[in-house]
Amino acid sequence: MTLLLAIEASTQRCSVALGDGVFLLERCLDRPREHHALVLPMVQELLSEAGRAVGELDAIALGCGPGSFTGVRIATAFAQGLAFASDRPVVAVSSLRALAREAFRQEPVERAVVAVDAHMGELFLGLYERVGQDAHPLQPDALARVEGFALPPGRDSTDTVLAGDAWALYPGLPREAARLAPGAVPLAGQVLAIALGSDPATWLEPAEAEPAYVRGVSAWKRRERPATP
Repeated sequence: MTLLLAIEASTQRCSVALGDGVFLLERCLDRPREHHALVLPMVQELLSEAGRAVGELDAIALGCGPGSFTGVRIATAFAQGLAFASDRPVVAVSSLRALAREAFRQEPVERAVVAVDAHMGELFLGLYERVGQDAHPLQPDALARVEGFALPPGRDSTDTVLAGDAWALYPGLPREAARLAPGAVPLAGQVLAIALGSDPATWLEPAEAEPAYVRGVSAWKRRERPATP
């Protein structure tokens, strides 16, 4: 069995997970601005509880963002450090994909639009479809402006879930009767599950693991504004 350790810190919730597809141990804490002090003790607790050592891991799974710049950098640094120390690869997983997978766990729908506050009037956006228990991207994660944002076309609003903090922070965002998963956040357990299903050929050397900021990547087109008389 493939044994992975996963780290996800792209939101206010910091989480780590250990598992191989048969068993899963996970720790989650909501303590903003303390992620740097939480990850290592949480990792040590999980390894101790499972009776495992870092050297027994096959890889380190990383929720690489996009999300909180500080949190993503902290998760990346810890993942790289553990991978270097154990001579193991890193499996980089989109935090938005992990969020979509968690939203699908909560809502029995086929598509998810995930939107996370990127500050400065912008959103990190992802569009995903359900494939079994997983979430597969319909387009690359991207960035969009809050002003003029429109939901992607070609979508059944009754079979779509909206997830991420942007829907609460920006109540004016269009929703078109889609379901909400207000409590869904990206979790290390979901990062681990996605990583277990990935192709080992895509795993990275520790030095190659980088945060995914998606700055400069455009998202869906803006809504057309009425012409000014």
